[in-house]
This record gives sequence, C-alpha cells and structure tokens, in this order.
Amino acid sequence: MDAIGPVRASSVADLPSGIAVAPLPVLLALDVLETWHVVLLTVFGTLADAAGSAARQSLVPVAADAGGLHRERANARFTSAEHLGYLLGAPAAGLLIAAFGVGPTLCVTVASFVFAALAVLRLTGLSVGYDSARGGSGVGLCETVRFIWGDPALRALVVFPTAAVLLVGPLAPLVLPVLARVVFDDPVVLGVMVAAYGAGGLLGALSYGVLGRGVPRRALYRAIFVAWPCTYAAILLVPWLPATLAMLVLLGAVAGSLVPLQATIRQERSPARLLPRVVGLSTASIPVAAPAGALMTGLLIDGLGLARASLLLSTAGVVVGAGVVASPWTRHLDSVGKGSAGRSARSNRAPAHARAASSSCSACSGALVSEG
Repeated sequence: MDAIGPVRASSVADLPSGIAVAPLPVLLALDVLETWHVVLLTVFGTLADAAGSAARQSLVPVAADAGGLHRERANARFTSAEHLGYLLGAPAAGLLIAAFGVGPTLCVTVASFVFAALAVLRLTGLSVGYDSARGGSGVGLCETVRFIWGDPALRALVVFPTAAVLLVGPLAPLVLPVLARVVFDDPVVLGVMVAAYGAGGLLGALSYGVLGRGVPRRALYRAIFVAWPCTYAAILLVPWLPATLAMLVLLGAVAGSLVPLQATIRQERSPARLLPRVVGLSTASIPVAAPAGALMTGLLIDGLGLARASLLLSTAGVVVGAGVVASPWTRHLDSVGKGSAGRSARSNRAPAHARAASSSCSACSGALVSEG
C-alpha cells in the first residue's frame, strides 16, 4: 500500500475476490465443481482481504475530515455499511438464486466486485490528503510493532478482541447451527437467529454514530466486555427462543458498537504514516482467531456435549470480561495519543490538508463512509 496508495490498494484488493468467484459458474455449468475447487478459490479470494480492509480504514479519517464528520460518526457509517451487507446479502442471494439460478447469481457476485473496485478508484482525491498527512515516509514492521505494544490502549485493542473472537467467532458458523438442530430442531430458526444477530450489529453501529461522542470510551469499552459474556452465556445456557433472539440482538449491538469504537481509538492514537500498518497488525490476529475458535468450540461440543461446552465457553467469556474491567491498559482509552492522526476529531477541526481538499473530496468521502 505504501507504493500504490490506499485508494489503489483498496481497489486492487477487490480483484482477487472477484477472480476467485469467476470460475465457479463455469465449473457448475460443466458439472465438474468439487469441494477442493471451492476451498482453493476461497483461500485465493481472501489473500488480499486484510490489505484492502487496512487501506479502507486508513482512508476513513481523511474522508471524515473532508466531509466534515466526526470520527465516531464516520466509523459508525463505515461499520454500518458492512453490517447492512451481512444482513441483506443472504436474502438477496436467495432471491437471485430462486429467480435465476446459482450460476447467474455467481456472475452477479463477480460484477459486484468489479463495480466496487471501479467505484473506489473514483476516490483518488482522498489520496492527496492521506499522502500529505503521512509525509510520504516508509514505515518498518518492527517500528509499528513497537508503537502498538508501547501504547497501552492500542495493546488492549489487540489482546482483548483476539480473546473475544476465539469465543464469539464460532457463534454464527457453528454454535447457532448446533442450537437450531439440537435445541430448537428447526432449520428455519437458524435464519431467524442469524438475522437477529445481524440486525443487532447494525443497530449497535448506528447507535455509536449518534451517541459515541458523548460516552466515555473506557466506560463503554468495559460495559461492552461485561455485556458480551452475559448475553453469550444466556444464548448458550437458556434454550428459550424468545430469550435467545433478544440476547442475539443485544450481542450483535455490542459487537456492532465495538468495531467503530476501536477504529476511532486507533485513528486518534496513531500517526497517519503508521495508521495503515497499525490497523493491519492490530486486526491480523482476528482471521486466525476465528477459525481457531471454531475448531476449539467444535472439539469441545463433540467431546463434552453442548451443555458442558456451553458452560465452559460462558466461564471463559466471564474471565475475559473480568480481565478487561481490571486491566490498567483501558485507563488510556479516553486520551488521544501524541502526534495522532485523529487529534483534530476531538476538537472538531479538520487539518489543513483536509480543508484544502474538502471541496473536491466531500462527495467522494461520503461515498466511502456510506458504502464502506
């Protein structure tokens, strides 16, 4: 990304995803599609996901300044767009498959990746503000690691979310299907539960955009990590569908507010020249923790049964939540780091490079923040 800039990096990152889907309708039409094809193409399609995500998140501060938005609201819109995609993506795919079949639906998916890549390229005006902020200097990996670990707040945003994802990551792909089959004995319930979780995530992200600036961040962060194990335990241990759906909405809201909160803190505590690498390294553990957590949870359920595994997972969640509440690292969440890229957000003043670029970038920035 340092060589080609964040806008081009984001655009290029979408291409492997589209290329990975493109062979599927052809293989389906030839009736030769096998499982190993899907696995191989999936791995290829995710190779550039982390780089694309880091590139887009590094543009949010510049886009927010150009569009006159506070960091909290900009990050909430960024996260809300992603959750909206999760919420609407599966029903839209189902309707397309019912109307046109699997092959044409996959072609629509390829076209959507191409459209996203071309749309992001229109935001080249934001690169001017980003390059001005970062000063055009290269950053080494070791320097970024030292910076993250030397900042207690950023350190907390690596350690605690990774531990949480190990436990919560398997919820949608593993825990909810098991609950739908073993406890509720109804496959339709699975779709309802996933939709409840997605709706909660969207609600949480939108709520943070409206209320985030008025809430102390340390208090909100600790409240999130108290609410999360409680709702997770209720989902696992109270097999009553109305309660499960209510807890899923609440758990989704907790997760939906956590993502823009953490993004805002990283942006305000990281210099612009370090921000892309800070984002990339801080979130690099998540793609590893999620499948590792799914494997661990699957082994626990298989070996101990759903009831005992649920009790163990709930206890682990309480331990992580207690660690967040007791941690001295979270005391630094309400302060802004020295030389941070987001210092102007707290004073509601855009930096000079953003004011200069505002007239030419405001439309682009609105598209970036609203579309994610």
